[in-house]
Amino acid sequence: GFVGVEHVFENTEQAPRESLPDEFRDRATSLLSAGGRAVDRVAFARRLFGILEDVLDTHESRGFAALRDRFDAWFRMPGRALEVQDMSGERLAGRALGIAADGALEIEQSDGSVTRVVAGDVTLGSLAGRART
Repeated sequence: GFVGVEHVFENTEQAPRESLPDEFRDRATSLLSAGGRAVDRVAFARRLFGILEDVLDTHESRGFAALRDRFDAWFRMPGRALEVQDMSGERLAGRALGIAADGALEIEQSDGSVTRVVAGDVTLGSLAGRART
């Protein structure tokens, strides 16, 4: 999965999931709800950015191949139905195959063709699987 952190620093990290806005409550959580206890924002940010810096340094010096095993251990999308809206607004539905060595998301479409997506908005699950043109 993916982690969105833009709201972590706006006090939603201490909010119970039930208090999150209706439009994304079913797809989001808070640090309090996920961990069962309040989180020190400064300590959380320090650790998050320290880990991110280490990962980026490794990627810069040795490439994605050096991080591949670590990435694959956490990547949960292979085989899942999804829909991607690319930067032009075009929508593509299919099944996630995985991430290519260059970072592109590889998607198998219903006709068996494989499409590579470099950037876009990904929706997993029930909303996905409906091809729209």
